[in-house]
Amino acid sequence: MVDRIYKSADEVNVDNAAARTASGKSNTFYQAQGTSAGDIRFKDLNGDGVINSADQQVIGSAQPKFFGGFNNQFSYKGIDLGFFFQYTYGNQILNVTREYAEGMNSQFGQLATTLNRWTPNNTNTDMPRAAAGDPNGNTRNSTRFVEDGSYLRLKTATLGYNLPKPWSEAIHFQNIRVYLSGQNLLTFTKYSGLDPEVSTFSGTNTSLGTDFLTFPQARTYQVGVNLSL
Repeated sequence: MVDRIYKSADEVNVDNAAARTASGKSNTFYQAQGTSAGDIRFKDLNGDGVINSADQQVIGSAQPKFFGGFNNQFSYKGIDLGFFFQYTYGNQILNVTREYAEGMNSQFGQLATTLNRWTPNNTNTDMPRAAAGDPNGNTRNSTRFVEDGSYLRLKTATLGYNLPKPWSEAIHFQNIRVYLSGQNLLTFTKYSGLDPEVSTFSGTNTSLGTDFLTFPQARTYQVGVNLSL
């Protein structure tokens, strides 16, 4: 779990000194030998003075607490409107895309959020420093990349209009209805990725709650005519 960003080398030295005292060994480091100012400080959950696998814990679930949808349809004179909303609540998403796009340690293009990274002149930030090779493991799976995946989405909506009877009967139809429909029209979510409705990793769709370079679902529109003989 992420604690904070080390603002100075003195903070790193204090943690390393405490780790050596706790272990009784002079070559012990709180996190890593390469940890420096601007790196992430992780929480020592078991209190042994060092960060290791014993400090790992479950930090979220890909399974929502509840999910569902609701729809309705309205009509007034010759106009009709129908819609369907779907939602999930209480699930988390591991945003692996950010591990690469905010990692600042490889050849991948970076998000604009990395412009607020730690520097000696910008120490009050939650974005770690840029460091080749990531010596501190800032991009490891952690609370840094686990986000709330709850969302409310207007999945479909259709607006239709039935032409007046004299118009349709004049061309030998009982009814003529024109309509405009759309899919994935609006999404309300705190998730920073392109699409919260996602479960993709390494080319498979079976990795529930994982987002790795996933293309968002397309917003589509359709115009049509219903003819009744």
